[in-house]
Amino acid sequence: MKKILKRVICAVLAALIVLPFAVACNKKGGESLITIPAPEEKSNYVGVHDFTMTETADYLVKDGKTDYVLITKSKLTPIEQTAKEEFLNLFQAATNIRIQTKTDEGLVHDANAKYISLGETALLKSSGLPLNKSELSDDCVRIVTKDKTVYLSGGGQYGTLYSVYDFMQLTFNYEQYFVDCMEMDTNVKEKKLYNYNVTDIPDMNRRSTGYAFMTQEFKNRMRIPLYSGNYFLPIHEKMTADGKADRSSTGMTAHNSNEYLPREDYADHSKWFGDSGDVLCYTAHGDEQELELMAQECAKKVAASLMTYTTDLYPNMNAVSLTVEDNNDSCACEACTRCLEKYGTKSASIILFMNKFNGYVRQWLEENKDNELYYRENFDILFFAYNSFSLAPASWDEEQGKYVANAPELMLDEGVYVWLAMMNIMEEELNIYHAKNDRAREQIEKWGAVSDGLWLWTYSTNFSAYLYFHDAFSMYNAEGYRYLADHNVRYYYQNAQSYQTGTATAFHNMSIYLQTKLTWNTSLDTETLIDNYMNAMFKEAAPIMKQLFTSMRLHNTQLKTKIEYSNSIENASYFPYNTLKEWMDMCDKALEKVSVYETRDPELYAMLKNHIEAEWVYPAYATLQLRDDYLLANDLTLLKQRFREVVLRLGITRTKEIEAEGVLTNYVNSL
Repeated sequence: MKKILKRVICAVLAALIVLPFAVACNKKGGESLITIPAPEEKSNYVGVHDFTMTETADYLVKDGKTDYVLITKSKLTPIEQTAKEEFLNLFQAATNIRIQTKTDEGLVHDANAKYISLGETALLKSSGLPLNKSELSDDCVRIVTKDKTVYLSGGGQYGTLYSVYDFMQLTFNYEQYFVDCMEMDTNVKEKKLYNYNVTDIPDMNRRSTGYAFMTQEFKNRMRIPLYSGNYFLPIHEKMTADGKADRSSTGMTAHNSNEYLPREDYADHSKWFGDSGDVLCYTAHGDEQELELMAQECAKKVAASLMTYTTDLYPNMNAVSLTVEDNNDSCACEACTRCLEKYGTKSASIILFMNKFNGYVRQWLEENKDNELYYRENFDILFFAYNSFSLAPASWDEEQGKYVANAPELMLDEGVYVWLAMMNIMEEELNIYHAKNDRAREQIEKWGAVSDGLWLWTYSTNFSAYLYFHDAFSMYNAEGYRYLADHNVRYYYQNAQSYQTGTATAFHNMSIYLQTKLTWNTSLDTETLIDNYMNAMFKEAAPIMKQLFTSMRLHNTQLKTKIEYSNSIENASYFPYNTLKEWMDMCDKALEKVSVYETRDPELYAMLKNHIEAEWVYPAYATLQLRDDYLLANDLTLLKQRFREVVLRLGITRTKEIEAEGVLTNYVNSL
């Protein structure tokens, strides 16, 4: 029986939230709310998401039984094993059938056999179906029916895992919304076999975000199983006698220039280091011989890691970064200044160095091409476009009608990519096409002019106020992600609440859902996704919770016209008590709407209560922080007791990024 959720769309909400999240102009108390304008231009990016499927006369499930057998390789990698287990568990969740399994040994395609083949099995190889992996990304999904057999595979191991989720979605309406919230057809007694011809390629090749409460199963199902560090070889300060990385020393994947060249270890090469700050000098102070030695030494560190983190154990580590230390500027020596004057930006010096460094790494890879444990194909080398290096050395060319590199030698060599960190460039609480994001779009397009792809590092939270609402929805909607996908994003990372446990608050969890859906497929409709999320997470309380979400967005929009884009939002003048009380009251009304489940389905009620009260935490915390003087003594006591109970139950432990361990827990225990 299919679970059907009633979708209620209030006219007033539809008027207030219209793609691309244009906020209606309104007057309240004599003050005008800002209008976030619709974009003047739109990306025309179209990805590959072909879900062709037609019903056949045959059955996958009939009378509560199946004749189908799941076929896998006899030797599975951990990722392939996960794909197998996910297929078994989800198929059983839909049909109550534990489908039989069999390895592919001795099997060939049989027109009459009823198989579901998972991964690059011998069965697939005998079928004559082309996989064309060279044309597909590692995460790409292929699902094809031939005769009575369904083949699930992908461009790589993760593509095979994701083929399970696509199959379950197409066949049983599967969808994952949150760690504890999944929807799927259940008690399926009869299901026809479909003739599938599915090709599903993510619009952004690799995707990730960071929240401490995200389980591995949840990350797998949202198709963001790895953090950025999982793709990068760690660079260690020291090497062993046989030239491998010394794991007893620090290993860093980003902000790692000190791991490449610790200043204290290279006292004889003072020209490698900046004249001020904790930085390298990417011109070696104009000494060409020292510059060559510097590039060679950095390449040795990469080779050491390639030999240490072998492909059999670390198949996903197909990139390495050489990135500036955090919160440091660039060298300002005479040679670096001349480079700036010649090419127009400080990033020119690091580009020229990275191309030189890349040459030595490619030479080593070519020399080790026959060693399958060391060699990595399509290996990426990254540097940060960050702080002083954030501006790209490209200019508008009227004749060509596009941005071009300021000089031919500033084009990034094949395999070298920029990791563009959008801090202080992109206003993520505004639409991608807003005038205040003109500079961000300009830099994205300029960097695209000097490279054949980008790695992006974006931000979607207020790092000084985890529990407060942050309107990442203005930027991170279908339109915003479509623009980013249009610029050949090879990897996308959204820096969020990496240290938050239990759950996020203030609709950050919905932001996770939208990111995972829309970075994969930017053609999806944002508003439909929001409605689906609300209905799944809040059931009958969805209309109230969407109204709460809208109210918070409108308040945030008005707030940002007063304080601009600053971290300092924890100010009583920004949060009238009546506004905070209204939000808490809306959460209580939402709880009333789902109270019917308290006796009918206590487990479901507990889940819904947790989801609703996670959003209640924000106004409750703001009230205790900023407006507790508006409450009578007894009401304040009750609010403190409830806040303590909710926060401890939900396991929330952080109020901001940089915070001593136990600060929030100690605070709630003191209430």
